[in-house]
Amino acid sequence: MKFRRSQSEVADSGSATAGPGGHAVSGIHHDHRIYADHVTYAGPPPKRKAPTGVVAAGVAGVLVAGAAAVWFLFGWESRPDGSAFVVQSVTGPPGSPSGDRTFVLEDRRKLSSSELDAINSVSNAGGRQALVEVVPGGVPEDVATIVMTVSTERSEEVRITGIRALKECGTPFDGTYFDGYSQGNVDANVEIGMNLDSPEALAQPIIAKRPAGEPFFKKNSLPLTAGKSTTLTIGAFTSRHGCSFRLEVKVTASDGESTYVVDDHGQPFKVTSKVAVAGKFPLAGYQAAYMQDETYGWQSVDPSTFEGR
Repeated sequence: MKFRRSQSEVADSGSATAGPGGHAVSGIHHDHRIYADHVTYAGPPPKRKAPTGVVAAGVAGVLVAGAAAVWFLFGWESRPDGSAFVVQSVTGPPGSPSGDRTFVLEDRRKLSSSELDAINSVSNAGGRQALVEVVPGGVPEDVATIVMTVSTERSEEVRITGIRALKECGTPFDGTYFDGYSQGNVDANVEIGMNLDSPEALAQPIIAKRPAGEPFFKKNSLPLTAGKSTTLTIGAFTSRHGCSFRLEVKVTASDGESTYVVDDHGQPFKVTSKVAVAGKFPLAGYQAAYMQDETYGWQSVDPSTFEGR
């Protein structure tokens, strides 16, 4: 997974570093300290001789003043000793709720007999993730679950103070629908979620299996401590759109707030709602469709005439 600078933050950017596992991390640090290498001095005054004692006293005074300046600039606040935010692992879609074998391809896909055989050979034992390995590009329906394990390299405690989705949403994806026999529910481990149908898509607590209530980070923050991992399970929900999105994470430390953007190897995460149709053919809004029966075998169906289970 990559971390990229939020496009909404273009000033005061920090340098990019490589985190564990090769994850690229870039942060935006609002640092109000003045370092010695940022200070410019005026040219020297005209030279004139002075008594030796005066010169010695002057040198001593400069040294004392310099030491005082160093203490003033750095005495009570040390430079950061590592990255404030490190991602150890990220699992995104197809890491969907357990047992859910329903997903959508954005484009029409006609599977050959050999491809169907390959799907059927793994569908029962391997679940949806194995299916997506055979048929890549699958987008989960209704909710995308992202599991992120994070930590900090700082010796101080830092805190996550905000998470939201940076999203682009349009009509639901209507390519190829895979109608799984076993329908999963929202993962019970999802702790916070974002409603991608709302304008801001801020993280909210999960209430009755949906994000609801006031923003989670309005009154909460999540601590990160060096040497300790924290795992977050985040849901991105939609009931009206097909969405591409990234996660924006705000982290606050002693040197200010940093913003990190998480995506899927340079590509956005995706989730889609079901295409809404009128009438008795629930899949009529798709260009192609495949249904899984009670034996977990897949077969092609005509979406314009398929009446459902």
